[in-house]
Amino acid sequence: MAKTKLILTIDIGSSSIKLSEFSYPSSGTMTLEKYAYIEYTINQDDSDAHFAALEKAFNKALSENKFKAKSVYLSISGQSTFIRFVKLPPTTNKEQKVQQLVAYEAKQNVPYPIDEVTWDYQLIKNNSEELADINVMFAVVKNETINKIVNIIEKKGFVSKLVDISPAACFNTACANQLGTDECIMVLNIGCTCSTLVFIDKGKFYARTIPIAGYTITQQISREFKVSVEKAEEMKRNIGFVAPGGAYEEPDSETEATISKIIRNIMTRLHGDINRSINVYRSQQKGNKPSKLYLAGGSSIITSTPEFFSEKLKIPVEYLNPFKIVKLSKSVDKEELTHIAHTTAEVIGLGLRNITKCPIEISLLPDEIKKQQNIKSRRMYFIISYLIVIFCLGLIFWGVQSQKSAVEKITNSRKFQTMMTENRLRKMKQQLKILKDAENRYTLTKDYLKGRNTWIDILNTIQQCLPDNTWIVELDSKEEQTKTEAPRVKRSIFGRRKIVKKPTIDKSKVNSWIILKAHSLVINDTGKLTSAEIFRKNLLDTDIFSNNPNEITIIDFRTSPEEENNIDTFHIKMKLQKHLPN
Repeated sequence: MAKTKLILTIDIGSSSIKLSEFSYPSSGTMTLEKYAYIEYTINQDDSDAHFAALEKAFNKALSENKFKAKSVYLSISGQSTFIRFVKLPPTTNKEQKVQQLVAYEAKQNVPYPIDEVTWDYQLIKNNSEELADINVMFAVVKNETINKIVNIIEKKGFVSKLVDISPAACFNTACANQLGTDECIMVLNIGCTCSTLVFIDKGKFYARTIPIAGYTITQQISREFKVSVEKAEEMKRNIGFVAPGGAYEEPDSETEATISKIIRNIMTRLHGDINRSINVYRSQQKGNKPSKLYLAGGSSIITSTPEFFSEKLKIPVEYLNPFKIVKLSKSVDKEELTHIAHTTAEVIGLGLRNITKCPIEISLLPDEIKKQQNIKSRRMYFIISYLIVIFCLGLIFWGVQSQKSAVEKITNSRKFQTMMTENRLRKMKQQLKILKDAENRYTLTKDYLKGRNTWIDILNTIQQCLPDNTWIVELDSKEEQTKTEAPRVKRSIFGRRKIVKKPTIDKSKVNSWIILKAHSLVINDTGKLTSAEIFRKNLLDTDIFSNNPNEITIIDFRTSPEEENNIDTFHIKMKLQKHLPN
């Protein structure tokens, strides 16, 4: 049975890391085997401390979950990446010119020195009829950032195969779940330090990163109540909710009321950026008006968030369920998974890259890391090849040295072996002759012992089957010959022996039938069976004589005249179930 492929997908957020291990038992299917969700403390000012916290969280996830996969697909949050959508100028020959145009636009739009970043692009589907328009998405990440993340991953023996961005992974997941195929929908991923708004419009992709998210709320609560960020985060999670608009009955707790108003104010700012993003999308990208909003991300589960956006945007709002296309392993805790299902869109989108061609396929894995991975993957082959060459040379040298002594030993021992073989063959022939004589004596003795009680059993059976007033006069056996396929040796003119089988008649005779003559006293009882018929019927029920009525027959039956003693005479021919040798 072929070994099932395993892939470990990792989504790295600004304050959490999500890991999922997928198996691919058959073509086009993926199964979630294990998952992990670890949060860590963010540090906006110290990047080294941030990566140290990330590495600690990653090691914790590995210690709590024994992941078997070695190949890793990575996703980086929108905060660490730069995304830009550009419309290329028309060209008459897209296949020849698009690469040059993309390279030129990349240098113009990337806000960092081009040698300090890794970038990739994707041509975006155009829903308009203007075939000359070419929409391109650029994704850029600093080499320093991706190198630190990959080093953390590969320290533990994993191999990074691709690096994606979270908006693209989220888009691929939504498309795989058949969202946005007939209408324009939005996916709002509310993370810790930023929110990502993804437009899915009949296969068209557009995304914007908004710097308003859960950490914005936490900071405002911390300033309002003059508490630490950790305490403010705890208050947000435990008692926070989005305050309803208009007149409503406030909660009894003044703290809860204040926090709910803070959250509503931040959400209102986020709503304003969403409206501006919709206007930009419709005006610049010629997109359709969104008809539905799906929520995702760790901060999207604040109470009353769906109701708030539904009220503001005047469209249906629900949480994104990415598990319609994923099977769950029996070992997965489904109840626990429901608590973090809103954070799994990215890891599932990464897993899809292994089974199907996704609408957005980019990879920000630096060329330097790819080269190092190629060298590492080939290093073992070089070492093995070197060892094989050394081994072959040593084997040849040993063979040449040992061949001479081997030939001498074979030559010296040939005569001795021949002599020993002849002696053994002579002794074997003598033993075979003794064995054959013993077998013949054993066969004769066995046949004698086997048949010594046969006639006694036959006579006892016949006596038990005889009706009353009946006695035996004569008892005799009848011989028959059997045909067998006797092997015969035939020699050709070239002296070759060939064994053939030819039907022959076995000269040995066996006793198979018994003929019995008996007298019976006649009793006048009309309507009943005669003594011969009763005797025949009894014989058919025995284990010694045949049970076939055609093989036990009355061959002669004579009734004495009434004036002569009232005695009947009959002959019965009976076949035995087993032959009786002479």
